[in-house]
Amino acid sequence: MPLTEAFHEEIEIKLCLAGSFYVAIGDDVFMHTQNSISIVNPYEVHSVLSGIEEEQIGEYYCLIIGLNCLDYIEESDLKERIQKGSIKFENFIVEDARLRAIIERIVYEEKENYPYKNQVLKSLIVEMFALLLRGHTQEDFLDE
Repeated sequence: MPLTEAFHEEIEIKLCLAGSFYVAIGDDVFMHTQNSISIVNPYEVHSVLSGIEEEQIGEYYCLIIGLNCLDYIEESDLKERIQKGSIKFENFIVEDARLRAIIERIVYEEKENYPYKNQVLKSLIVEMFALLLRGHTQEDFLDE
């Protein structure tokens, strides 16, 4: 049973920190465990599920990233291609240590108020999207 179904134009990324839980993205259901990552592409219906198993309780970070952050990537039509769905990211990644480290750093930087916070966040988000584009797209998309 979904806790709440959502649908939006932003990309949503969840990193499981501990425990486990289920997410539904479209018609697919994924079980998150520690270090797994789910990615919801723009306009995909998704939810965190409850009631599948009583012991399923997890802690996670959730990033909701507007596509305007892609303005910092030189690929001129990247934002439009992601919005239209010609580039889609994999919905579930069992583990990617580098991607996990970037997500954790984004959360850390967002919580702190260090000088140049926005510049650091922009650079981390660009790096995260580059990793996703290189290794975690549903399509065979490569920057030529």
